[in-house]
Amino acid sequence: MKIILFILIAAYPLTMMPVAAIHLSPLEERFMQAAKNNNIQELQDAVRNHVYVLARDDNGFTALHWAAQTGSKEAVLFLINNGANVEDAQNKEHITPAQLAHRMHHTDIEALLSKAADEQATRRKTIIPSVTRSMGSIKTNPRSEMH
Repeated sequence: MKIILFILIAAYPLTMMPVAAIHLSPLEERFMQAAKNNNIQELQDAVRNHVYVLARDDNGFTALHWAAQTGSKEAVLFLINNGANVEDAQNKEHITPAQLAHRMHHTDIEALLSKAADEQATRRKTIIPSVTRSMGSIKTNPRSEMH
């Protein structure tokens, strides 16, 4: 039981942790701006330069939030395909990119994000049980189970 609990805690995505005010690097700032402006070339350059795709600005917005809010469909697709977390991305006000797209009447982007979130949730549900099953064969220290 202790091993399974550890795995579930370790597998808990970092993007679900509370959002702290973070100062973006110049590369991350350009990445956010490129998402707002649907500048795919700049997004590609940033990814090639190892930008942190899940970076958040001081309001907790990710590049995916900005792309969704501004209706940048190509940027949304690019970000999803390059590791953006659709399922759990929430800003400080707990608003997801899909909710922003809805508020701005970008229904095509909202649908795209909802589908991507479902796919990410399905992948997560299959990964955690398979890791837990593989851990079942690990022998534990008998003294640790005596508590």
